[in-house]
Amino acid sequence: MRRRATGLRPAGLRARAGVHTTYAERERIAIGATRLRRARLSGVTLVELLINVSIVGAIGTVTAALFLGGFRNWQVSRVKTEIQRDARQSLDLMSRYFRQGLASTVTIRRKANQPAYSWATFTYKDTNNVNHTVDIYQNGRILTIEFDGVQRVITRQLRAVGFTYPDFSDPRVISISVTFEGGTFQGGTKAFQLSLEKVRIMND
Repeated sequence: MRRRATGLRPAGLRARAGVHTTYAERERIAIGATRLRRARLSGVTLVELLINVSIVGAIGTVTAALFLGGFRNWQVSRVKTEIQRDARQSLDLMSRYFRQGLASTVTIRRKANQPAYSWATFTYKDTNNVNHTVDIYQNGRILTIEFDGVQRVITRQLRAVGFTYPDFSDPRVISISVTFEGGTFQGGTKAFQLSLEKVRIMND
């Protein structure tokens, strides 16, 4: 009659089956069996590997999204600061020239292929009562001031500029409106409009 197997035993234990062993030998065999059992338990199955890969991928995706979001916010904040600075400087400069201009010489028109009312020409009187010709106009995304034919670029982030009379009965009051636009993350744009109305021309 065939004996039924009762389970696997370590090689050393099978070799010594039915043979008297010392305490040291039994201890060594027990340690070997324990190490073998631990080695089998420490292995990684395919399912566990797939789970680990999925977790690492999810963490990487979330980290990348957070990084891109932070970078996008930084870009928008930077562009907004630049636009506000350009708007403030441009309006201050244009207002100063208009205030020292001669109201009777102001002409508002536009250059070819540019928005309406985006070009103002007038005579500017300096502190020595010397007259100069001033042109303020839009050319694409560039806002330019010409002082006696000498060009000066005010900003390169212009979207539109407009010069109008809020009250046609008072030609000494000019309304200036400007819209700036700056590029942000992934080709996006950030527009910021700042209007300054009723700039009073000090000279007739």
